[in-house]
Amino acid sequence: MKDNGEGDIYWASNVDSRAVVAATKRRIRRYRESLRISGRADRMKRAWMAYQGWGPRADADASRALPAGEQGEMIQLNVNHFAALVNQAVVLTTSNKPATKAVPANNDFESLAQAQLAESLNDYYDRELAVSDREYEATLCMVLMSESWMVQEWDRAAGAPVQPDEQGNIIRAGDVRITTLTPFDVGVDPDVQDVESNTWFAFRRRANKFDLAARYPACRDSLLSADRRDQTYDAMDETSMSLDLQRRRTTEADSDCVYVWELRHLRTPALPNGRRVVFVSEDCVLEDSVQKDETGTVKDFGYPYGSSLYAFSSAPDRIPGTSDGHTSFFDLLSLQEGVDLSASIFMSAINSGGMSNLYVPRGANITAEKLTGALNIVEFDGDLVPKAESNLSIRPEVQQFTEACVSWMRQRVSMNDVVMGEPQKGMPAQAMALLRAQAVEFHSRLQASYERLVQRCRTGILKLLQKYAETERVALVSGKGNSWALRHFKADDLRGVDRFVVEPVNPTLKTLAGKVGFAQPLLENGVIGLQEYLQLVETGRLEPIMRFAQDNQARIQREKELLMQGIGLPPIKTVMTPQGPMPSVGPSGMPDFADDGLPHLRPLISDTHWLDIPEYLGVLAMPEVRDSPKVVQAVTEVVDFKLRLWRQMDPALIMLLKGVPPPPPPGMAMGGTPPPPPGQPSGTRPPMPGGESTSGPPGAPPIPLPKPPKNPITGQQDLPAPPTA
Repeated sequence: MKDNGEGDIYWASNVDSRAVVAATKRRIRRYRESLRISGRADRMKRAWMAYQGWGPRADADASRALPAGEQGEMIQLNVNHFAALVNQAVVLTTSNKPATKAVPANNDFESLAQAQLAESLNDYYDRELAVSDREYEATLCMVLMSESWMVQEWDRAAGAPVQPDEQGNIIRAGDVRITTLTPFDVGVDPDVQDVESNTWFAFRRRANKFDLAARYPACRDSLLSADRRDQTYDAMDETSMSLDLQRRRTTEADSDCVYVWELRHLRTPALPNGRRVVFVSEDCVLEDSVQKDETGTVKDFGYPYGSSLYAFSSAPDRIPGTSDGHTSFFDLLSLQEGVDLSASIFMSAINSGGMSNLYVPRGANITAEKLTGALNIVEFDGDLVPKAESNLSIRPEVQQFTEACVSWMRQRVSMNDVVMGEPQKGMPAQAMALLRAQAVEFHSRLQASYERLVQRCRTGILKLLQKYAETERVALVSGKGNSWALRHFKADDLRGVDRFVVEPVNPTLKTLAGKVGFAQPLLENGVIGLQEYLQLVETGRLEPIMRFAQDNQARIQREKELLMQGIGLPPIKTVMTPQGPMPSVGPSGMPDFADDGLPHLRPLISDTHWLDIPEYLGVLAMPEVRDSPKVVQAVTEVVDFKLRLWRQMDPALIMLLKGVPPPPPPGMAMGGTPPPPPGQPSGTRPPMPGGESTSGPPGAPPIPLPKPPKNPITGQQDLPAPPTA
């Protein structure tokens, strides 16, 4: 058995920080070795170099033509189709940012208000931390290198200053920090079944060693003497794989930066409190959640980030049976070499044979100086006229092979001519939208990974703020009407928000052609105006057109959730009359609702009742709901009340909301009286302004009303009943 120096105890539970750092570095090297053995490291490097224009072999330069061959007789040319396809795939995935929605923990008013604040803070941090840029970098990385990582942390050195400590150093409020990393910048267990099973995670980032020395004065000497060379790689075979992708512009000793590694270990049965260690080397441990003082007393502060590593892995696809990522763009590297070879043949042929050669008989007495320039008199001996011959000859198979390589590259990643900006002349917009949608659907796994990354990233920011934003801070937020305001908040103001979710979007609506095709019928039917349509064509944004519909649908969904819990209309106010307490009715004949501080449905006359009522009745269509009398009563009362509101709406308001006229009341259609409002007994009339009522004392049967006389013209009983004394 190989002795790794860890003994019988779990490697991350060792009290000695040096031992934990040494064990962490051994596991990082093991992960790097798995990259090399599986061939992923070589593919990642080749893809990274090809994207930058150095060619898959790192021997080309897309910015210039290079001499090649034993004596420079060839010209090497790099035509970077690979980068164009990669960029197009990333743009298709990230050009339309998915809509994020804050999910409240409860349905109470406070939680709903906190969810609105969380959505505003999501936009604020998107601007301040450039979260969308980090997500774009992560998407580009996983397309190129099969996997990317996004790491979040609470940076205590960020944020507004709060107060000085005992040594006079300024204590800051702290803030969220986000970093995008490549697979070469992390270390995980390569043997886990899936990436979600990781219980520990290590990653590196660059930091200025002088800033670190000022922040950690106890490690000042070891920090200033360190260089940027990562000691984690030195023990590996340098001839087998070089993990450094960046071309050095300075020597290591001249750099002010060093690599800082951080180990995060979740709470597990083997490590009940978890662990967090920040280090540069075994001799330079900056932070450790387990500390031992001079007396030998051990203090374990535990893992500070709770149940999450706050390290999110994304990949276009996963290799079955492993946690390794995979990307189809690896298959384009060999075809890119074929394109470069054909381009080099073209360039070399033009360079060597593009200029005509002049053939003259021997002794013609013509020198090269006589052939330079124009309008020269050329004299020669003999009768044979000098003849110009062209040596430029390229076989047609070379051109065919070039076109085949480009076509194969596009087919492999489903990038058709429309996506690449080369549509056929006269192609209709609907056909173009369909072709672009097919390309988006081909990359559905990539799209799903991107949307999941956005959801986890935004939820991670929310969780960090809920955990660490103890001091009040200010954010510049905007409302839906683009009204900007400074908003003060802290962790308690976000306790009622559970997470962010991403709403899926139809692939066709991710393209401008699809959006225009979607908006054209709306314009023809008068649903949207010409100004809204032109704004869509100019900006490519559907949000202004769909904002009301989305907000209205969100309201309906929340009200359906309340109905499924048996929560309906609020209680009706009561007024005292000579006959006793009676329901309070407004001037319009509708009841006045009381505010008891509990969640209820509060319909308004301006609601889209023609859309709401079918949605509410859909609740009763659920088999498990029909057996609940509380839910049935709530839905029935709400539907009846909204029908009455619908019938009282101004026709102009219905027209503005693009609605339909209400159905006639059943009682009116049969010549009777309309049904009473909710809470009012049948056969009675609403109370009069003076407090009079047609009902008797409490408990007495209602007084019957006389039938109205028939209309002498129509013969129907549609005249109002005479008032009773």
